Amino acid sequence: MNKLIVLIGRPGSGKTYLSEHFIKENLEFKLFDIDTHIQEIKSEIGDVPENMTMGAYEELYESFKDNTSNILLEIGLNHPEFNLNKFKELSNKYEVSLVWCLLDPKICFERSMERVKQDKSKLFINPKDLRRRLKRVFPDNHIKQADEIGLKHYSMDMQEPLEKRIKFLKTL
Repeated sequence: MNKLIVLIGRPGSGKTYLSEHFIKENLEFKLFDIDTHIQEIKSEIGDVPENMTMGAYEELYESFKDNTSNILLEIGLNHPEFNLNKFKELSNKYEVSLVWCLLDPKICFERSMERVKQDKSKLFINPKDLRRRLKRVFPDNHIKQADEIGLKHYSMDMQEPLEKRIKFLKTL
């Protein structure tokens, strides 16, 4: 059975950085990222309309429907019930492992704002919207729901050295 490793965390927690390095060393995995679909619905001021994010998640899952390789998937905190139920459904096809990417929200905010300064190709991030998103309760509600439906999950301190985090992902 192929693997589906899901990195779940706040914006700026380091999911993309970890994913890029993991994929370089693990070519049997294909990377899928919700940001690819979210970017399509961002407004000029960086707001992501909440009512439109569900469609982005549906597009994401559709994009790997016919995939036959291992998957490393990056998602945010939106729609936990929908996403966790989707992972339960996908557990018929994949060995699913959820990884909570944990980092202080203040550090996430600083990283996100710095990333925008460094990469002008990124759409502007509205600081007010980002602060609102960083206040979401995480991972307690996600853990409770994952336990209720029987999904394997792990916590990862995103301040641990990159090599240690990659080594851990390889064990899943």
